[in-house]
Amino acid sequence: MDPSTTKLYTIVNLDIMEHLTELQDISEKAKKQDRLEEMLKSMERDWHGQEFEITMFRDTHIPILAGSKVEEF
Repeated sequence: MDPSTTKLYTIVNLDIMEHLTELQDISEKAKKQDRLEEMLKSMERDWHGQEFEITMFRDTHIPILAGSKVEEF
């Protein structure tokens, strides 16, 4: 069905009310997904260009974050 040419009577004939609960669920999930994607984009912008210093923990070969940025983040 092409949305640019769909007529109202075509939609009415689809018995949309019969599927209202399912359509509402889909709509809510889409809204939540959009919010999560926006939050991810915001976090990516905030973290872009950040650099971290890494050092080895005591006498081990285990890398850890070091420097002043550790406390900041």
